[in-house]
Amino acid sequence: MNVSLRDERARGERQVELDIGKGFAVLLMICVHVQEALSHSVVQYSLFGCIVEFVTGFPAAPLFMFVMGVGTVYSRRQDAGYAIGRGASLLLMAYLLNAARGYIPWALGIKLGFLAQDAVPYGDVLQSLLEVDILHFAGLCFILIGVLRAAKVPWGAYPVVGLVLGGLNYLVCGISTGQAYADSILGLLWGASETSYFPFLSWVMYPMAGIAFGHILKNSSDRRRLYMQSLLAGCAVLLIAMCVSGFRFMYYMGFPEENAYVYYHQDLIANAVNGSLALIWLSVLYFVSGSFPAAVRDKLLYWSKELTPIYVIHWVLIGWLALLIGFNQLMFWQTILAMAIIVVAADRITAAYADWRGRSAASGQR
Repeated sequence: MNVSLRDERARGERQVELDIGKGFAVLLMICVHVQEALSHSVVQYSLFGCIVEFVTGFPAAPLFMFVMGVGTVYSRRQDAGYAIGRGASLLLMAYLLNAARGYIPWALGIKLGFLAQDAVPYGDVLQSLLEVDILHFAGLCFILIGVLRAAKVPWGAYPVVGLVLGGLNYLVCGISTGQAYADSILGLLWGASETSYFPFLSWVMYPMAGIAFGHILKNSSDRRRLYMQSLLAGCAVLLIAMCVSGFRFMYYMGFPEENAYVYYHQDLIANAVNGSLALIWLSVLYFVSGSFPAAVRDKLLYWSKELTPIYVIHWVLIGWLALLIGFNQLMFWQTILAMAIIVVAADRITAAYADWRGRSAASGQR
């Protein structure tokens, strides 16, 4: 594990810098979710809280979605049916997770008198079942990828598909029914509801671009040169996006608080801002990750490998912890301690689950 990343061949092999990027995304994701669900508003609106929100912007969700697209290129399963089935299973898992992390503990808390009805997010515990998070988005993306594979769309056209769908978002983004539950369902596709954090049309550009990048990366014989070009391209796209947007950088990062949904309900300019930053971050990781301590590198790679279990587990932990301590109650040191506890607990529970899964698979082969 101490060999430099630059010495690893690119063709057909797993790209370690991508996995390290996903590992970082896991760590940042857990920290920001703890803050958003459990930290007092004094913490959230402080310099500390703003820094946490900012540093979990482009290195987390946009990078994860981009790398998800790259990962489909390196998958051994390239058939359309597998991608559609994978998408359907992720979509089902997303709604089961909504129940496990939200509806069940919060409904139980209300029944037992631990939580007030108006204390839960959205003031309606049933809405937690319809929240659109990153697993919902991932499921829809895999279904789209399966459809594109079935139609034999060339990989070079995938970013064009992303642009077309992102353009469609401009036409429908203001449409809603005025009915909370119906809008939450529409929120799967566009930002029709405050319960929709990752609507499909707002974020689909990232995996579509990731698929094209993955093919370029897989066929590259000089990764160092490719990542240097990617770094320069990311800087150029960021500069162009800033010029087009009137240099409203913080606006597209979701600051101040009233602009939070600008980040979650992104348009193509926001895609360009966050996507270019994610590409810059990924390129930097390529050049510096070889100097990471082996223990850090191994842990990041492990979190990347177990991304789905650790994502589910950390959310369940946060949801049930909110039942015990309430929402948005923790001050500074308590927030930091909660972040550390959830990271360690999610890691250890994931390791136990992976061990059980491995033993079950081994016994099934006997």
